[in-house]
Amino acid sequence: MMKFGHQTIINGFGLIMLISCIQLTFIALRSEPPKALLSQQEIHTDLVLLEQKIATHSSLAAIAPQHFEQFKKRAMQVANSPRTTINRGEFAIQLLKVLAPLDDISSRVSNIRAKQYLPITLRQMDGGWLALNRNDEPLDADFPFITHIDGLPLKRWVAASQQFLPPSIQSVATEQAKILRMLSILRQEIGISSSETVRLTLSDQQQHIRQLSLAVERNIPRALQPSKTTTNFNNTPEGFFSFNDLSQFTLGNSLEQSLKRSLFSPITILDLRHAYGNGEQLLAWLASYYSPAVAAPLSGVNLSNTYAIARYRRAANVRGDYLTPMNFVPYDSLSRQDQYEVDLTEQQIETQFDDGFSQWHVRKWQQQALPLHLLPQPKPGKLILLIGPGCRQQCQWIAHFAKQWPKTVLIGEPTRGDFGKHHHFKLPSSGITVAITSSIIFDMVGQRLSGVPTKPDIELPIDEILYWQGILALVNAHNQTSSH
Repeated sequence: MMKFGHQTIINGFGLIMLISCIQLTFIALRSEPPKALLSQQEIHTDLVLLEQKIATHSSLAAIAPQHFEQFKKRAMQVANSPRTTINRGEFAIQLLKVLAPLDDISSRVSNIRAKQYLPITLRQMDGGWLALNRNDEPLDADFPFITHIDGLPLKRWVAASQQFLPPSIQSVATEQAKILRMLSILRQEIGISSSETVRLTLSDQQQHIRQLSLAVERNIPRALQPSKTTTNFNNTPEGFFSFNDLSQFTLGNSLEQSLKRSLFSPITILDLRHAYGNGEQLLAWLASYYSPAVAAPLSGVNLSNTYAIARYRRAANVRGDYLTPMNFVPYDSLSRQDQYEVDLTEQQIETQFDDGFSQWHVRKWQQQALPLHLLPQPKPGKLILLIGPGCRQQCQWIAHFAKQWPKTVLIGEPTRGDFGKHHHFKLPSSGITVAITSSIIFDMVGQRLSGVPTKPDIELPIDEILYWQGILALVNAHNQTSSH
């Protein structure tokens, strides 16, 4: 008769657990990818979860209940659509329309894809819109401006595109242009039947026009695809620096030494179009050279070194140190003097906060971030920052402060006011990932920073090819305009 000892039983349980893990692994590997087409019931399921997540985690929905009500109306319209199925990519675009009333311009939706795209690029110029080919050249040199698409005035298409944009960026031409490329979505929004061709009306702005028909595009145009690199530069000499993760900038490394040498040349360009991260040293380092007002707290001259306060939406799965990675300190940990400053700032804020928000947190200049031998040196050259909607987290802070520096010029597209934290979640039926702003940040005079774009001094689409000489020409023209 076989006897089962203590070790045999343990080994048996171990074997059972190993088999279970292997089976779970096979199930995970065999899991089906998201469906290409979604049923009305699946759409409804995703929208219900979306509403729950917005109600629980969105800081902007909480401070503007009227915007939340508009969001719910949009969600109901999509849920009650007569269409029995919808393409997954087009549903993602509909989510943009649903989220737009929240005015959360740094929110994100994955898997956005239209069935058809315009075969041209649109760019606003002199009150009109240029029609450009793949080489960013006019489609027709004699008739460079577009006035109609499918026989309808372009302003009708622009109005339709604005339904998919938060109010704060509806007038931003580069944001409009991205939606205007999504032909199948706007045709459906306007009520035009689908076609494999699109009819364009071009003008020379002198009452002469030309009409032509082009085949639509099926693939996502290059300019709408997520950028894999931060650099589009051609013919670039020394003096150009491209950044991704800003937390990798540290004092004393080779990058800092090269950048320091460059700052005292006539011009230095920092490409921050796709920069992110929470490292503070680059901001402190740049401020020491370019901003006397910001340099004072770094050197300890000013008694106060607090420059922002923040709150976040509390939830069961949100830890109390939620803002710590962004270098915010909770109110309870502050000195009485710092708490008094927060109380004064709070009195200037008109926003109403419910019990779902955390206590206040503050962000301070890191005085120890800058050694004494690197304190401001005389006469640095001109600093050019390339910015865009991909400039977020610490990059957004740099853009915000640099806008006020006298020897700095910002070039590119408006940022998204992406200072804070986001709550990320995946919708169960579509597998689409959504990110919504879950914190809210103010400066020390009570002005909201979260969701407020930093606008460039010189607006320029970030995806076009840039040349060193062209940047210099733009800066020189800007200086001449500013001096008048």
